[in-house]
Amino acid sequence: MAAHLADDVPAGHLHGSDRGAARPDVVPAAIAHCRAEYPDLRVLLSEDQTGDAIARLKAGELDVALIYQYNLLPGVRDAGIKVEHLIDEPMLAVLPAGFPAGDGPLALAELSERPWIAAHRDDELRPMLERACALAGFEPQLDFTSSDYTVVFALVEASLGVSLVPRLALESMSTDIQLRAITQPQLSRKVSVAFRAGSGRHPAIATVIGALREVAAEVVAEWD
Repeated sequence: MAAHLADDVPAGHLHGSDRGAARPDVVPAAIAHCRAEYPDLRVLLSEDQTGDAIARLKAGELDVALIYQYNLLPGVRDAGIKVEHLIDEPMLAVLPAGFPAGDGPLALAELSERPWIAAHRDDELRPMLERACALAGFEPQLDFTSSDYTVVFALVEASLGVSLVPRLALESMSTDIQLRAITQPQLSRKVSVAFRAGSGRHPAIATVIGALREVAAEVVAEWD
């Protein structure tokens, strides 16, 4: 394991992973908290898709990973990996300002004739979108591909398509677009922290997990 124990105080190097799919300040805030409390603990961050992060955890290349699991896709089920849930968030339809106004939720089928902005194929959001559209009875017309929410919002604002994003992405949102909940099918995402089973008691890993818990709780409190 990259992190090591020094007199029961978190110290050394700990390797973590986050794909950057959460609110951009979540992981930096957690790392800053760790460094403020334990200056000798250095957290090294990389970006990995959930499947890659789990494989790297099992191989000992990572110590902690922030992962994202969509309700329409298989979750992480591995006896060697512990997954601790942090945040539940809805997936939201992102629509141009010219879309018929309304406050109520949409059935995904109502967007079947619209061009779509989809995530890259190696992003778990892409198969989630394709699965959701299939359940709604249509194949989406994918005109644009981007996993950068700033780009997605700009394309929607220009009335070039519609998209689906998790609630945490709204920090990057333009004000000149619409957001609507989706009810048919129900779409959601879980944000969790993953680590090797039994490693959560290690002081360095426990410190990072605790910091992520605190920041996640603050985010959820802002929504209430």
